[in-house]
Amino acid sequence: MINFYKDKQNNRKILPRFFYRNFIDHIKENNLSKDKAIELFEDLVLSSKGSDYLKFTWNLPKIFNKYFNKEEIVKLESILKKKRDKRLGKAKKHIYPHVSDEFTLENNFLESVFDTSKLPEILKKDIFFTMGSCFARNFSNFLNDKGIKSQNLGFAEDLNTPGSNASFLKFVSSESKELLSKELPSLINRYWGSLDQENIDTLIKSKTDEILTVRKLIQSCTKIIITLGNTIDFYKSNPGREEIVPKFISLSHSEDIDTRINAAARIKKTGAYMRMSTFSETKEYIQNIYTFIRKLSPKVTIIFTVSPVPIDSVLGISDPLNLNAIEIDCISKSTIRSALHEVMNSHEIVEEKNIFYLPSYEIVRWVAPVTDLAVFGNEDASSRHVSNDILNSVCEFIYNDSAESKTMFKHKYKL
Repeated sequence: MINFYKDKQNNRKILPRFFYRNFIDHIKENNLSKDKAIELFEDLVLSSKGSDYLKFTWNLPKIFNKYFNKEEIVKLESILKKKRDKRLGKAKKHIYPHVSDEFTLENNFLESVFDTSKLPEILKKDIFFTMGSCFARNFSNFLNDKGIKSQNLGFAEDLNTPGSNASFLKFVSSESKELLSKELPSLINRYWGSLDQENIDTLIKSKTDEILTVRKLIQSCTKIIITLGNTIDFYKSNPGREEIVPKFISLSHSEDIDTRINAAARIKKTGAYMRMSTFSETKEYIQNIYTFIRKLSPKVTIIFTVSPVPIDSVLGISDPLNLNAIEIDCISKSTIRSALHEVMNSHEIVEEKNIFYLPSYEIVRWVAPVTDLAVFGNEDASSRHVSNDILNSVCEFIYNDSAESKTMFKHKYKL
């Protein structure tokens, strides 16, 4: 096996990013007392200068817990806080954290790499509505545990696309009685035609009740979280254009593979096909989500997130490149994140003070992998279930900026 980092390891003593490891080695080799070690640490930290040190976030690595007690850790962290407080704003925002040893899911680190001023304040009197993937449901559970009212509309990950959510919110926000009395039954009959009339009628009532319930929830909440999942949608060709198939009507909430395959086959019999929505389509759907919510509630605080949960499957997708599920998941998430960025950077929205982005995707997919934590499946061995410690950190990060308690709670929220 080739050691690609041999030269860097040989130059360890002079490379600034080895700062913490070299310090631990030094106090061990020289058998320094804890008081002397802390004094040396302060001298080294406060005297460190140069461009390489601008790439530090100055957060204490967990390895220090092996060598120092709680009281000593507090002293070390206070030294690093002095250094953090002197960091330039541009360094904090525009330099990628360079030292892997510093990466952690503690709020100190997350606050040093994300802008907490762009997170909404959460109050006890708030009423939340969360919509989207299992992350939305978990955050709703987290808020309820904090004593903050929150209700969730959860979709199976396959259903949680900007296109599907926009189709659903079109019905929710519409004042047209014909949309519910004629178009909804027509769509259900089209995509569930194999069911008998009694089951069709039950499905029509169920979808109608769901739409009316969500309408009331959005109109009565003070903050809404929309979690965007993937871009895998069904489309039908119409003369001169393609039309998205509303998946909230055409698919069930089940994540069972056989059920999904049968559902996909049923939809394809109507002439539909599955593909990834394009960047421009995804951007339009996200814009529509924003517009529909604003139509329902002009003043509600909107919080967008991108689900870090991978897609379940892409069986039956139309893909000339024959990509695998992991590659498609990467393309899908990238499309959503970049499209959402452009929507939020539009003139209409950038002036808004009541719209926010929670970087749950970035924390799970960019920060957590650099730590020593299992990012997925730690509790239930599922590669699609974000581990409990990670979930708590993401939830606590947005809550921590509020006027409420900043104590970390270790509850088990299951996907």
